[in-house]
Amino acid sequence: MQDKHIKTLEKALLALAKYLPPDEHDVYEEFLDTYRYFYGKWKRQKQSYQTNAEHYKEVSRQWRKDNQDKAKEYRRQYAQRKKEQASGSANDEQSSQSSEK
Repeated sequence: MQDKHIKTLEKALLALAKYLPPDEHDVYEEFLDTYRYFYGKWKRQKQSYQTNAEHYKEVSRQWRKDNQDKAKEYRRQYAQRKKEQASGSANDEQSSQSSEK
């Protein structure tokens, strides 16, 4: 299905072709064919970019979802290690103080 602006362009070119000699009508046909080709190419490329962007969004969403649990577990382990280090240094201080007495 052609886009509206291509149909409008065809009508405009046909209207202009009335004022040209018949041997120059090929120029307009060639222009219109070239325009259709490059417009179609651009449209396919645009669709490809949109598809790639949608795919990227879906992959990132899935990656975040998959790694959310891993991140929570890592943060929990990190907090546990910090807590153990803090309690370990407090125990060291208590043992050093008791050994000094």
